[in-house]
Amino acid sequence: MSDLAVLQNRIKNSLMQIGIKAEDDACRKLAVYMDGVLEKNKEINLTAITDEERFIREHIVDSASILKVQGLDDAKSICDVGTGAGFPGIVIAALSPDKTVTMVDSLAKRLKVIEDIAGEAGIGNIRLVHARAEEAGHMADLREGFDIVTARAVAALPVLAELCVPLARKGGMFIAFKTASSSDEVKGSRRAANILGVGEIKTQDAGVPGTDHVFAVMKKTGKTPGKYPRKPGDPGRNPL
Repeated sequence: MSDLAVLQNRIKNSLMQIGIKAEDDACRKLAVYMDGVLEKNKEINLTAITDEERFIREHIVDSASILKVQGLDDAKSICDVGTGAGFPGIVIAALSPDKTVTMVDSLAKRLKVIEDIAGEAGIGNIRLVHARAEEAGHMADLREGFDIVTARAVAALPVLAELCVPLARKGGMFIAFKTASSSDEVKGSRRAANILGVGEIKTQDAGVPGTDHVFAVMKKTGKTPGKYPRKPGDPGRNPL
């Protein structure tokens, strides 16, 4: 177990490096969550990153960088698709207690771990949904119900768009974590965007030292046709 006070200060200082001034309480919550994940990681595979410095940079700071995307301040409902060990959802929730963050994942065991550790950390503005992304997009209480939908999952942007855009309300946004080398991928997503009801795709540098991450931001201007997302596996096998 780490010294939580030291960890809290390291997290706060690292967030300040990207221009995010976090409250002490939020940093404490993130320190407790991080410590819990690293402890539980000895029993269940949650993350390949176990070095504390890398964890702070590549999980916490990288996740927090989404808060700098224009439009995030006004968003109240956020959906994190394929949340994995809880990133970026947990970080958004800890830093923005005024927002409700719904976290979707296909592995129930992983969601139970998130629930337990988030409870210990005092992060209560989250909702956990056990479902595949293709299923979540057709759930009546989730579909077109969020101001912001995001994903850090490793998949081509047209695939991620089909899985995530149906969850965003008209006027909302889908924000994908990508790398600077994905510019051709972004250009190749125009057809998928048109089909799914997206008006434009913009990119923004995440501004995290030591990474080349950018955000692909899709603004939703129309309704997504009811057939999307297609059944599990189809978006990946035959991208739009």
